[in-house]
Amino acid sequence: MVKRKTKRQTQPEYFFSSIIVEKHTLAINASINHEINNEKQRGSNTKLYDLGARLELYGRCTYPEKSRDEPYHFTIYGSSSQEYEFSRTLNDCHVIENWEKPYPTKKGMSKLVYNVPDGLPGMIQLRQRPEPWHGWLFLPSQTVTDMIVLLSRDVPHYIDLHLLRRERRYHIKGFTLQTSDPNEE
Repeated sequence: MVKRKTKRQTQPEYFFSSIIVEKHTLAINASINHEINNEKQRGSNTKLYDLGARLELYGRCTYPEKSRDEPYHFTIYGSSSQEYEFSRTLNDCHVIENWEKPYPTKKGMSKLVYNVPDGLPGMIQLRQRPEPWHGWLFLPSQTVTDMIVLLSRDVPHYIDLHLLRRERRYHIKGFTLQTSDPNEE
């Protein structure tokens, strides 16, 4: 009898990193939406204009000590189309598997089932040395505008990063751009 290999479920791991921002670049986009020229992608509610921003942050890790000085590069896209994603509630993540099946119960009481995202819209790539860690995020325009305003101050800037590793993927659970060193908080 041949034994089948089963995929081993790994426990999710949480990581916290502090990054000092060394430089940043910025691009603001205003154009006609490319989707209006594609009959398969467009609909009567397709927006005519594509307005957005792209902020790139480059920095080096300051915490944890074992990752000290590792390079990071984040690309943050700001778009008004992301506002729906960030206005979702827990109720929007409610899973209805089968109307005929009852909800799972705990001590005789039904328990609702939710499919909550692992992180913010975006991802961080597994690092291939000597390349930097590269991550990208899709955020509402107003959040990116707030980051640009913060970066205009002539003070050191830091990123407080919270990651979730599930299997071989890194999900960004939290991304905070700030003027105080997270290591000193």
